[in-house]
Amino acid sequence: METLVPYYRQSLLKRGVDTVDALAARAADTRPGQLLVALFEPPEQRDEPGNDRDDE
Repeated sequence: METLVPYYRQSLLKRGVDTVDALAARAADTRPGQLLVALFEPPEQRDEPGNDRDDE
C-alpha cells in the first residue's frame, strides 16, 4: 500500500477528487448548495412515546 501512495498523489484521480471536493465546499456556502445539503440530510429522529428500546 505504501508503494501506491506516491502514484496516487501524482495521479489524475487525485486531482479530480480534489477539484470535486473544492467545488462541493464552495457550493455548500451558497443558498442552492445549502438546500441540496438539507435535501440529502437524514431526517432527525423524534422522541415519541413507545419508540424507546428501554421499555422492552
